[in-house]
Amino acid sequence: MILCKLLILIIVSGCFAYDENIKVTDFYECEEVFLKSEDVNDVYPISCLWNNQIDDNEVLCIKLYVLGYDMHIRLSDGDDFSKEHHGIYISGNIGNPNWAVKSGIALVSGTYWGPSKEVITTNLTNIFFYTEFFLVVTKDGWISLSQHKDAKPFLSKQVSVSRNFPPTHIGFSRSQFVKYARVLFDCPFKVESITRMGIGSKIPETVPFQIVFFTIVREFLLNK
Repeated sequence: MILCKLLILIIVSGCFAYDENIKVTDFYECEEVFLKSEDVNDVYPISCLWNNQIDDNEVLCIKLYVLGYDMHIRLSDGDDFSKEHHGIYISGNIGNPNWAVKSGIALVSGTYWGPSKEVITTNLTNIFFYTEFFLVVTKDGWISLSQHKDAKPFLSKQVSVSRNFPPTHIGFSRSQFVKYARVLFDCPFKVESITRMGIGSKIPETVPFQIVFFTIVREFLLNK
């Protein structure tokens, strides 16, 4: 019986690989975007984000979850991302053994990214496991990305406040060399309105069914 449960858990974890440290309730009220190309799929006004938890000196402060490699966060001072704007790439160069895996912040103009502030980060993200990030943009031009709300950012750059700043819209894209990437963003920093398993409360439509199902299966197997 134990072997059978272990096998099921391996299949659930291996095939769907939903990070057991990230609960289904963490996705409550998140917006969801499937990244179909290197172009921005959808544009979202920052002023309309429900969970933009900014301080006095901030323009943007959101929590997001990333699934996949070489995904991009785009920040623009308008809704036209074909014009010059700021871009952040996470776990770039995946699949090319000749290049180091990097993350960076760059000025984007058309298909050109640069000049950029880069850091070698190894694989921050995964095609199976979700990774949590916190994005902060301050009024004095600092763009920062961290993996924990109060942690020191692993990536930060101060951009010119007189050029394409402050951002009023956010969008997402992925590298042309990556087939699949997905983002859950504008997530609540703290969820108290539903239980850990989400049972007995409404699961929002933004949470995919397989995440709900396999989270419940995982919890059942781990607690038996």
